[in-house]
Amino acid sequence: METEILHLVEGAKKATGVTIIIDVFRAFSLEATAFEKGCEKGVLTGTVEEAFAIKKEHPDWLLFGERDGRKVEGFDYGNAPSAIENRDLSHKTFIHTTTNGVQGIVNAVHATDISERGSYCQIHKETESGTRFYSSNGVEGWKNRRG
Repeated sequence: METEILHLVEGAKKATGVTIIIDVFRAFSLEATAFEKGCEKGVLTGTVEEAFAIKKEHPDWLLFGERDGRKVEGFDYGNAPSAIENRDLSHKTFIHTTTNGVQGIVNAVHATDISERGSYCQIHKETESGTRFYSSNGVEGWKNRRG
């Protein structure tokens, strides 16, 4: 088995085979917290426009996301796990888009399997729960920059 370490969205676009996306900042920590608070499903999108289109079809679904670190206007929540830590999200579905982390998943179009996309806390929780994500279509870094 050959292992390659690729970076950022450009790396995700080149990824093939079993692909592990790592985002140790907020995006995947938010998702882990959402599942801990009762969410049943997450739908990941690459664009704000796509997120709003899905929300229009499913008005009871929650919108999570940010652009350049700021909550998107019209979204229910930004990208901070602390915003939902005291919420009951039982039986909810969320739509999630971010500047970086989610972009890794939606851009890994040549991957045969995307595994353990995770923050440090999500890897354990997701493995334990068997949770699955569905992408409508992490990468490391902030605002598409390494380091």
